[in-house]
Amino acid sequence: MDGFLRDHIFIPVLIDSDIHNINGNHVIQRCLQYLTNGDSKFIFVAAAKYCVDIATHQHGCCVIQRCIAHATREYRENLVAEISANGLLLAQDVFGNYVVQFILELKIPSVISKLISHFEGNFVHLLTQKFSNHVV
Repeated sequence: MDGFLRDHIFIPVLIDSDIHNINGNHVIQRCLQYLTNGDSKFIFVAAAKYCVDIATHQHGCCVIQRCIAHATREYRENLVAEISANGLLLAQDVFGNYVVQFILELKIPSVISKLISHFEGNFVHLLTQKFSNHVV
């Protein structure tokens, strides 16, 4: 993919509008489905960089889950690391909790350990909240 198109059209559109509307998020998901991993790299990089903004959005939470599902090892690890680093915040969010549940279902021991360490000391609070109780 041409660098100009990627840097000046797709990345700003991905972050600013496509994840924030129902039709645009489908465009991004189709790109993930049909582009090669090399051509989708800009999506994975942007998703990791803006993971909290994307994961806490109604349509963005679906996009970030598809990114994890379609990414090769390097990009998947980076995405999962960013999400788990923000796990406590995301677990309490109406949409972010779905993303945390998604990475827990991957059953990666290091990710589970990292999330547990972030949740430590907050379990009672998490259990009493409307969204985070689905995570713990």
